[in-house]
Amino acid sequence: MYLSDYHAEALDLLRKGLADEPYLAAWLAAAEERVFAVREQELSAQLVQQKRSMEDRLARVRGENNHLREVNEQMLQSVTWKLGRKITEPIENIPHSRAVLDGLRQLRERGPMRSLSLARDYVEGVAGSAGIPQRLRDRFTRKNKSPEETPSADSAQTPQPIPLASTGFPTQPAVDAVQTKQTQAVLPEPDAILSTDPGRLRSQCLPLVSVILPVYNQTDLLRDSVLSVLSQSYPRIELVILDDGSREDVPAVLSGLLDLPSVRLFRQANQKLPRAFSHAFQYARGELLTWTSADNLMHPHAVARLCEALLRNPDAVLAYADVALIDDSGKPLTDGSYRPMYVDPQRPFVTRLTRSDVPLAAENDNYINACFLYRRSASEALGHIYADRLRGAEDYDFWLRLRTAGRLIHIGNEDPLYFYRVHQRSMSHELLTQELAAHHQRICQLTELDSQRQRYAQKRWDVVIDSGLSPKTRSELQDALGQLPVQVLLQAGGAAKNSDRKTLSLLPPSQEPAHTSDFQQFVHVHPGHFALICRTPDSKDSPRSERRIELPRGHNVHPLAIKARDVQKPGPVLPKAASGRPVFAIHIPFQRLQFTVPQLHTLVSGNPWAYFLLINASSERCEELEHLTAELKNVGIVDERPLGEPYTLYAAIDWLLVPPCEPALGIGEQLDLLALSYAIRKPLIIANGHALLVAPYQFVASEGESSLSFARSLRPDMMQIEVLHSYLESWTQERCLSTLLRHANTFAQDFAVPFPDTGIVPPPDSAPDPVLPLITSSEPLKAAVLVDTLDVGGLEEVVAFLVRNLHHHGVRPTVTCLSHGGHVADKLQREGHQVLVANGDPQRLHMQLQQLSPQIVNSHYASLPALEAANKLGRPIVETIHNTYVWLDAERWKIEAQRSRFFAKGLAVSALVKRYYHAHNPQLAEDKVVVVGNAIDPDRIIPVEQKIARAALGIPMDVTLFLCLGRYCPQKNQLGMIQGFAELAKTVPEAVLLCMGNTPKEEQAYFDKLEALQKSLPCRDRIRFDSYHPDVSTVLSAADVLLMDSFFEGWSLAATEALLTGTPLIHSLCGSAEELCGANSERGFVIPNPGGDIMKLELGPLLEIANRPDQPNIAALHSAMAKAVQKRDEWRRERAAISTYARRMFHPTAILTRYAQTFFSFTRN
Repeated sequence: MYLSDYHAEALDLLRKGLADEPYLAAWLAAAEERVFAVREQELSAQLVQQKRSMEDRLARVRGENNHLREVNEQMLQSVTWKLGRKITEPIENIPHSRAVLDGLRQLRERGPMRSLSLARDYVEGVAGSAGIPQRLRDRFTRKNKSPEETPSADSAQTPQPIPLASTGFPTQPAVDAVQTKQTQAVLPEPDAILSTDPGRLRSQCLPLVSVILPVYNQTDLLRDSVLSVLSQSYPRIELVILDDGSREDVPAVLSGLLDLPSVRLFRQANQKLPRAFSHAFQYARGELLTWTSADNLMHPHAVARLCEALLRNPDAVLAYADVALIDDSGKPLTDGSYRPMYVDPQRPFVTRLTRSDVPLAAENDNYINACFLYRRSASEALGHIYADRLRGAEDYDFWLRLRTAGRLIHIGNEDPLYFYRVHQRSMSHELLTQELAAHHQRICQLTELDSQRQRYAQKRWDVVIDSGLSPKTRSELQDALGQLPVQVLLQAGGAAKNSDRKTLSLLPPSQEPAHTSDFQQFVHVHPGHFALICRTPDSKDSPRSERRIELPRGHNVHPLAIKARDVQKPGPVLPKAASGRPVFAIHIPFQRLQFTVPQLHTLVSGNPWAYFLLINASSERCEELEHLTAELKNVGIVDERPLGEPYTLYAAIDWLLVPPCEPALGIGEQLDLLALSYAIRKPLIIANGHALLVAPYQFVASEGESSLSFARSLRPDMMQIEVLHSYLESWTQERCLSTLLRHANTFAQDFAVPFPDTGIVPPPDSAPDPVLPLITSSEPLKAAVLVDTLDVGGLEEVVAFLVRNLHHHGVRPTVTCLSHGGHVADKLQREGHQVLVANGDPQRLHMQLQQLSPQIVNSHYASLPALEAANKLGRPIVETIHNTYVWLDAERWKIEAQRSRFFAKGLAVSALVKRYYHAHNPQLAEDKVVVVGNAIDPDRIIPVEQKIARAALGIPMDVTLFLCLGRYCPQKNQLGMIQGFAELAKTVPEAVLLCMGNTPKEEQAYFDKLEALQKSLPCRDRIRFDSYHPDVSTVLSAADVLLMDSFFEGWSLAATEALLTGTPLIHSLCGSAEELCGANSERGFVIPNPGGDIMKLELGPLLEIANRPDQPNIAALHSAMAKAVQKRDEWRRERAAISTYARRMFHPTAILTRYAQTFFSFTRN
């Protein structure tokens, strides 16, 4: 079934669903005639729009990705077909293998684009007929089923458990040792979900998996290895490739693949495999991690099966699987020469590995092999560091260290999930032939080292609960710790001082440990989570000076919640309006809801088939929501209830719903909602968001989608009780504290036990090739982000975004404020980021910077005293130039020239800003300034269908809506916009101008002038002023054009947000107008600046022009608005394309990478 088939089926189901709802006819009959007509028209328009949007999207994908045809063709040639041809011999031993081979040959003839998804089911042969999706097996074996093979109606209606890593492909259970028949009985039937409801699969949210691939030559095998990763059936994968100084041309071999958004390539001077691992994992973004080799191949279901295992076993930190052996030419290796003790006697090319982690170090045997997946949290506890001085055994050492954090489990796979190549060019062959004695000696040293680490881990903990914590928190921690084999101390002085004990302090978030030893390990206790921190001095053995991970504290769900599963007759606990409808329940504090009335109105009214129950978990009632319940009949509020307590109410609902929240839910709150879902056994639906934690049974509505109809196929009995109970048990406060102590042992083992002399001298940490994203060392680059204050504003939001995200790109930023902090600074501190405040004292700022010892300073319009203090460090200072500084007069430009003498480089937010700055301050050479746009979090803006957005705001679709979004002030030039609109309104009666923003106190006179002008115009009824609207997504989605007629801007965040919703622009020539609108007006029109020549614009003339009605660009503004009216329908059809382009081109990853590249470029000095 292809995309068009799914589309037709979805439309048909929607029509049938509306016709089959008994309450719908009654509701429509009771409505007024006009409401009925409007509703009918809206439904029709929505179906047409959805169909057009899908067709446009399909056409756009075809147009933008023609080069992938060649890639897919090569993928079939090098992976799908090659394995089907070369592994013919072992496939013959698999049931129904002839059908598999026939399917491969037919796929070969069908072409790459249409057959790629089907081919994944057949690579190497899916084991047995049960592993082949029925509808696909029919396509390649027999045209018609016999009557006895047709499933009965009863069997077709039997619900099946949801695969935890649902991809539509067969899965097998993850087991620790031997499975019982009872365990196997509850596992999902292969392909049951795909064959009944594809929408369910698309809605399930799965953790991102990062695959690391280090490369040193062997490019003749590399492309096949990369394609085997890209052909994984698991849907959320990124591939990080690190070229470790290859003499061969790696980028040329990967031509066409590096353009894929899921693939990133890095390059460094050759530093050997362990260092390559340590460096590359610093750039991994996934919650689950693995690595592969350039000479090996992954089975298409490898990641899905391994992920399934980890999702089933919350206490496991690594899952591994049996592999197949192939020779240099790719043929099965059946001579039993490689690890003969593990050879399968029936299938000699398959290696059967030990299925327990207990004997891993008992006889110097690294049997984890090459097919594995492990958790990011455990790897972060190890600093992602693979031992340089254990070359050839670095992975063995990593598994032994990782085992301290949790179990290593074998998934119990019958068929191999990985193809391990045994050949003479591999590093393993080199070790076994040239360094056998030395390698054996290192392995012996490693097992002795592991014994010492395990003895350290077995030492008893003294846990100190600091008196600075609240009495309630101290009591909870003391009770939970009392269930564990630890000594609980209420003051540090009581800690034992002997070698058989270890001490761990639990501190308030703002408190640092009192002692200053070389090695520090402590815990910051936050309201919902622990932050475990380990600090060590820099050394050749531990280049990272700090490691930090966050772990949940345990859930707070009422124990009564689990009774919801057993209530047979909930009784009349729901409002009468919910009768006959499935129910979504929202149970979080109302003050956290990001939903405004229009957003919630859109969600509720867009799903009239369901009832929405708001369970108020706080003592405050939301007046706006009460008004909403009076307007809509399918939403209601019940009184305050503790989380988990109203179990009879939970028994009557169908799903839990998590709306977008502001501020974002913390770790503890996320855990509570997941635990509630698991306790009551009701699926968790996340509206327009992301998965909460790494756990199964989370379902996410598509971005911008108001319909929740996919939830109809999600039923409680699809959630496997054994899995739910394992998570609920692992989320108790006692188990969370136990996990914390295991990770503390994992942290400390690298530093508490001395590393032996293995005779290997690690290579120097050399600088990488600057053409690609840079890596310099396994320690993140320390950056001081220098500002005067960090209160509220666009600059402040940019700084906050960098601080929150640069650590994903190898940079550890710390905010340093000369004067004071402010709103944004306080928010960053609450999130756990370090913020230093000097209270206006430059000397104190210098001392703070000295103690921080950053490798680079990033200034954001910091004052001259702050720059002078930073310059004393002798570190490069990179200035971010945020705007065209028209407010600087001649004297202040002289000060700017003094500031710029400290700059090693400048980052201008747009090409125009760069030109303006250099024209007024040639002190900073033009070649020292590069253009790096501002970043914006695309998840902040959720596009809404224009028709739905307008219905929420009460704006008809026949109106051409021009929107001005920004505070009322001369800079934004609403006066000029009104003048231009007045000219347009003379000939375009359907045009409306909507201005939204706040009025600063100092600009009240300007706003009064705007109102006076509006009232004097004939079109005054079509010009509307409103205050700032919190639901920016809905407002932007409703507009046809965003007007930005400013005198000056930097990189306009409002204009970028407009493009993210698909709304085109009319932008005056300032800031980022050229980058946002496009060279050929693809996304809007650039008009002349209202102040005239932007390069000569100064504050005095600007203020005079800003108050004049005859501004120089009025005619150009009128002309652009007239063109926008003509292009209105065309632009409406292209909204999805504009949004997609903006999300790709202005994605924060590109901006953050450019910042990181600039910072790292100085480390060579």
